[in-house]
Amino acid sequence: MLLVSATLLANVAASFDADNQIQYLKQINGYDPAGNVTYDGKNQYLYDAEGRICAVASIPVPGVTVMTGYIYGADGTRVAKGRISIWSCDPSTSGFTATNDYILGLSSEQVTELGTDPDSGGMEWQHTNVYAAGKLIATYDPDGLHFHLDDPLGTRRVQTDLAGAVEQTYASLPFGDCPDGDTLSCTGGATEHHFTGKERDSESGNDYFGARYYASSMGRMLSPDPVFASAARVMDPQQWNMYAYARNNPLSITDPTGMDFNLKCNDGETMNCSGGYQGQYQYNSGSGQFEFEKTDVDMNKQGDPSAGYSDQFGNNYTGTFDQNNGVSFTNTATGATSGQSQFVDGSDPTQLKGSGAFSGIQGNFFDACGGNSSCQGRATLSGSAAAFDNMKSTLSQSGRFSTLLDGFSLAHPFVTDQYRGGVGGYAHVIKAPGYMWDMHFEGSSPGAGVTGFALHMLGTIKEMVDGTAIGERSKLVPEQ
Repeated sequence: MLLVSATLLANVAASFDADNQIQYLKQINGYDPAGNVTYDGKNQYLYDAEGRICAVASIPVPGVTVMTGYIYGADGTRVAKGRISIWSCDPSTSGFTATNDYILGLSSEQVTELGTDPDSGGMEWQHTNVYAAGKLIATYDPDGLHFHLDDPLGTRRVQTDLAGAVEQTYASLPFGDCPDGDTLSCTGGATEHHFTGKERDSESGNDYFGARYYASSMGRMLSPDPVFASAARVMDPQQWNMYAYARNNPLSITDPTGMDFNLKCNDGETMNCSGGYQGQYQYNSGSGQFEFEKTDVDMNKQGDPSAGYSDQFGNNYTGTFDQNNGVSFTNTATGATSGQSQFVDGSDPTQLKGSGAFSGIQGNFFDACGGNSSCQGRATLSGSAAAFDNMKSTLSQSGRFSTLLDGFSLAHPFVTDQYRGGVGGYAHVIKAPGYMWDMHFEGSSPGAGVTGFALHMLGTIKEMVDGTAIGERSKLVPEQ
């Protein structure tokens, strides 16, 4: 049953129980059994089987309830929103009518938004976003090109026109809410992306963070992290609050969408190593069992490698990549370094500064070659001409016959300059005419012994058959 009135949570003094749930919301049945907020005193929420918000009921004016439905793609990224007439997650029964469609980029970022034409009722172009190094820098809309100037955490502060003239300024409080309830001061403009670069939904006032939704009005997430406990979390009370945003420190930390790299280990099966990956055993109260959770390392600030990296257990890292160790992260507290890290397919792009043959070059890691084990991470490379000259002189250039044979894998063009480095050609760098330098670290190096060659060829054949190879070839990035 839908609620037909709203009580603003801002008018209620908040207190919390042992699960960090707001007691006032619990009193009005504002949580479901999984701990998701179903009513925040203003909006009502419905969740699908994956724990994602699939519908929102809001009250823009007293006595009027508007229901909005969300549609997600196969990878879990939101691809559309629209009006619904029945409170259901199933678009075939909810009466879903699209009002906004999203065209996504290679990293699931919103590139173009289509909206309903009020005259024809069909979809028309609203705007197209422009990204550089994973950061939203400009937007095209019917009024022209607009540039976005952000603060150090990625929250928009100024919008200018093509000539640099200020069109609009924005202000928001540390947790993203608007000062004194002035919604115009932290919304609007050419695109809806504001607080730390995330999209703010006009129907709810919440920010779409990908895996979860964030309510700036409460300064917390609407859904909890998975329920678990570990020795590391006992020593860090902030990690026990499953709804907290950025460890309750929004002035220096952001919470990007998803983690990016899993760290490798060679210790066999231990408390901190399982299946070749670092992690910790966590108690899952849902299953009643201890389950191994891989260590996931993410950027502290998208687009800025100097800001460092961190994992879900509260550890901080520096990161780099080279031809011998692949992507490696060094724990700033212990000094321990983990190499040959595995990029998590579907994650946000991760930027790292290179070393060794890649000194002076920055890598934008965006893919794991379709998630197959034949690739540990793929990146586009950028840097000075001198840096690339050093790279080419350090690595070994492949012969034309070898390059031609490589083209039959379908993953790479036939006409390319190719370079390899590291044991068995672990680092594979490709330059196709008209495209950026492209590099990946082999999951199984073709020249690292008979076993490595066999595994590499089996992976290559599998990717040719299932279509992954040709799909990866299409991800070459054109030169700017």
